[in-house]
Amino acid sequence: MKHLRHLALNELLLDACEVPGLLQAAAKNCCDTLHSLELLNCTKVPVAMPDVTQFQKLHKLTLSPQHLDEEIVVLLAGTQVEQLHIVQDAYTCPCAPVSSDAWRLFREIAPSKRVFLEIQGLTKEPLLLQPHAPVRGIIFRTPYHRLTAELTTWVLEYYGKQLEFFVQEGLPRAHGSRRFHERADASFLRLARSCPGLHTLVIRERISLATLLLLADEARALRIFIVRHNALIKKCEWPRASGWSPEYFRWLRTHARDYRQAFQQVPVLLKQRWKPTPDRAFKHLRLLIS
Repeated sequence: MKHLRHLALNELLLDACEVPGLLQAAAKNCCDTLHSLELLNCTKVPVAMPDVTQFQKLHKLTLSPQHLDEEIVVLLAGTQVEQLHIVQDAYTCPCAPVSSDAWRLFREIAPSKRVFLEIQGLTKEPLLLQPHAPVRGIIFRTPYHRLTAELTTWVLEYYGKQLEFFVQEGLPRAHGSRRFHERADASFLRLARSCPGLHTLVIRERISLATLLLLADEARALRIFIVRHNALIKKCEWPRASGWSPEYFRWLRTHARDYRQAFQQVPVLLKQRWKPTPDRAFKHLRLLIS
């Protein structure tokens, strides 16, 4: 396979003793040509795979978290890899995240490199966060996961200043609650307010029209804003915040009671064309994250 540009070895679920030499032929024949490499769940137990650092022209590397360790992270900082996607699915085995010290060194050596955390398939395991990694995007491609207050707190702690993408793809397996305190409205607004670089926000969960308007108004960097039409609730449960004038609060409550008025206001706030996405289109949504 000389001159190969893209290689994926997924779900092999090998024993640890079978890993040595797995990438030897590829490293010998494609070291200078391979552009992207994807290794998902090559083993059934955590096994680091330092051979991924041998590919000189690699631009995009996709790995399961059990194939990373501190040494690999530091070595990757010195390669040409620009995008590191860390992906979990139903076959990903339990493992620990890479230490924050290793990620801080990674950022110091290569400040322009981008890391993305993704979770996909039918897994119900929580997203494994990599503390203080240069994470630019978080992508949910599973019907079970939702944004929680706890996850939001840790995301803002680790990645708030650099997060650019927060994406939920596909339809949820079950309808979310209609109660305000059981929904993620407050968590999405925290992301919008605390992540100055957030330019792509895709929401599949239930939120109110008032939250929709607040997100469009307060997430100043938004360029891609996708929300399910069927997940929007005609409500305004927000109490008046200290910084809101009576006129602003009146505007919010008035437009949150009418779909047509709310949908007319969002493009004005975003300064671009916008409309909510029907479930048929949202189901097949697949953003190119880079």
